[in-house]
Amino acid sequence: MPAVRTYDPRVSPFDEAGATGLTRLYGGLGQRWRPSSLQRKVAVDSTGQYITIREELFEQPIRAPYKAPIQLYYAERLRNNEFKLWQSALAKSLSPGAEARTGRGGLDVDIPVPIKSRAFAQIFGGSSVGLNVQGDIQIDGGFRKENRTEQRTAFNYGSNTNFKMTQKQRFTVTGRIGEKVTVNVDQDSERAFDFENNIKLNYTGFEDDILKKVEAGNIALSLPGTRYVTFGGGNAGLFGLKSEMQLGNLFVTAIASQEKGESKKLSASGGAQAKDYNVRDLNYMRDTYFFLHREYRENFRYYSEKWRHLAVPTGRQIRRLEVYVTGRLDDPKNIPGDAYREALLDAEGNVLVLDERERVSGSFRKLVPEQDYRYEPTLGYIRLTQRAQEGEALAVAYETNDGEIHGDINFVTGRPFRLKLLRERTTLPAPRDLDDTWHLEWKNVYDLGSRNIPEEGLDIRVYFQPGSAGTPEETLILPGGGQISYLNIFGLDETNVNGERRPDNQIDLDGFVVNRGAGELTFPFLRPFDARDSVFVFDQASQSFQVFKNPLPLDKQVTAMYDTASYSEQQRLTKFIIEVKSQNKTSTYQLGFNVIEGSEEVSLRGNRLVRDTDYVIDYFSGTLTVTNPEANKPDAQLEITYQNNQLFQLEKKSILGSRAEFRINKDSFIGGTLLYLSERSLEQRVRLSGGEDRGPMKNLVWDFNTRLQFQPNFLSRALDALPIIATQQASTLNLEGEIAQIIPNPNALNNKETGDPNGVAYVDDFE
Repeated sequence: MPAVRTYDPRVSPFDEAGATGLTRLYGGLGQRWRPSSLQRKVAVDSTGQYITIREELFEQPIRAPYKAPIQLYYAERLRNNEFKLWQSALAKSLSPGAEARTGRGGLDVDIPVPIKSRAFAQIFGGSSVGLNVQGDIQIDGGFRKENRTEQRTAFNYGSNTNFKMTQKQRFTVTGRIGEKVTVNVDQDSERAFDFENNIKLNYTGFEDDILKKVEAGNIALSLPGTRYVTFGGGNAGLFGLKSEMQLGNLFVTAIASQEKGESKKLSASGGAQAKDYNVRDLNYMRDTYFFLHREYRENFRYYSEKWRHLAVPTGRQIRRLEVYVTGRLDDPKNIPGDAYREALLDAEGNVLVLDERERVSGSFRKLVPEQDYRYEPTLGYIRLTQRAQEGEALAVAYETNDGEIHGDINFVTGRPFRLKLLRERTTLPAPRDLDDTWHLEWKNVYDLGSRNIPEEGLDIRVYFQPGSAGTPEETLILPGGGQISYLNIFGLDETNVNGERRPDNQIDLDGFVVNRGAGELTFPFLRPFDARDSVFVFDQASQSFQVFKNPLPLDKQVTAMYDTASYSEQQRLTKFIIEVKSQNKTSTYQLGFNVIEGSEEVSLRGNRLVRDTDYVIDYFSGTLTVTNPEANKPDAQLEITYQNNQLFQLEKKSILGSRAEFRINKDSFIGGTLLYLSERSLEQRVRLSGGEDRGPMKNLVWDFNTRLQFQPNFLSRALDALPIIATQQASTLNLEGEIAQIIPNPNALNNKETGDPNGVAYVDDFE
């Protein structure tokens, strides 16, 4: 489900509702009135590539939705954040005391009379209490009572009494209790996700107190002294209780919490970001590429001896083309008409052939060439810039060089508007016949996960893996004992790096097979995973076309995505994985939405970088830009560890543990760590095949480590005693060691009926 956030429709979708002008200087002037029923919703689609903005009044749409690329959202969000920072800095520089004069607003809870309790003063470090509460709480209640005298329900109830109550709350609480406790609470029941709410209670002890610090609510845990028991940059996505104590030179940290975030890691070498991307055989680029006619589809199977597509005869090439999609009926720019499986017309628009087996009636909107689509006139296909949406029909009108007209490309107002249909509004569960428009859509192009991919570091492999179990296989064992890679089977590896007709187990970086600019992989076969498919390659010696059949064995073929539109059926029968490894030269890295603030750790050659000095980060959009020029050098090794808030946390993770460290001096310590991780799953049956649902588990890890540093003067004296050698600094001796053990229990789900306490798994629904 996409992330949704609500905005005031009278302001930019990238900004928060607030005052007009400089808010810090004019806190009460020109304040916008914001009725709760007037909302703007910004949603990210399932592909993560586009956002859709909708405006609603009383939960009813009042304007047409607006769709924009996610990169535009990033750019506008960054621009707006920079403006807000400039606005805040300008307000402070013009009137440093403005904020203090205007006051904080809200409800101030301040007890003027000191609390005369020695226990209270000792615990909280004082007798004063000061809290600032801002926000609103709305409670709606209703009462309904019904008396029935002439009728009875099935349960013989003659009367009914109901009481209904709903509550909405939005408030912040800030302040101090004594000198030791600070309070910071930000709650809003209307927020889309729970992680947007924050509760932070901090207790800071005095210098001579044993209890140094206690944190409750949203907390973070970092164990910098350990190497094997670590959370990377520190686990900031925790909710619970953490305490720090000191008794002499003994420092103790204890924690009890639930994990709300998800840890991730990203690596880059020499300014090139390494990226692994997997795509299943069923996930081709849907609703993007289309043949204009079945004759162009058939011609697409013919290749030259160098495996280049052969153009159609000159007379059959496209002279003029117009592309249409169904649009809104009330748009005056759209043209009412009908689209047919075949609509062959003459120059005056008279019908020569009209195939009504697939007919779509509606209001058609004309697309803009190069902006909405591009086409190849010699091969007879189009590529949409944005894939056709569900419920949207696609149709064309074109003329070939020999004067054949399909669709009303010479349309004149006043006569019927007829087009040639390429895609119906709704795809049927299965194609009806070979002439169905279903077959005009390309099903052999796959997205590589990024654009403008450099050739260096690009590696593409095809693996056979039925279902989610088993080990992926890169090669096929032949009956005679030989092997052949699936790259070669699918026609993706025909030549070596020198251009010779000799496979080298590396994908051919052909301009058509691999389009690195668009980030697309095109198989030579129109149905690449169908063993019955074939192409025709011209043989120079015989001056004829030779049939090149797909060598894939029948028992390994998968044809569901070619013969049915049922996605669940395609998922059930999937067998192949396309693995893409690439490296992109960049200084900007996308970490994903909702990065937990302060959870990131950026290191260059093992040295930690400083935020706002060596890099900048936008936590909402997850955009991190490295500004340190050393990161772009060829030998640079960059590592980024961070955490994202989980939109939907299906597993409940709990962390309990403690670390004790005895510090001998500032450079030496002896420490130990004990951590317990418990994870519960909603799935009550643990599958043996694993997958994303790992099932319940309970892990215990212990660690003992030490670092000792000495200054043995006898080493310096021994070196000074040698001829010609004279030491300039004191000698140091460093000793460092660590030992750790994890005691796992990967399946904590037991069944008393089996008598086995070591966990129970299910194979095909049987224990």
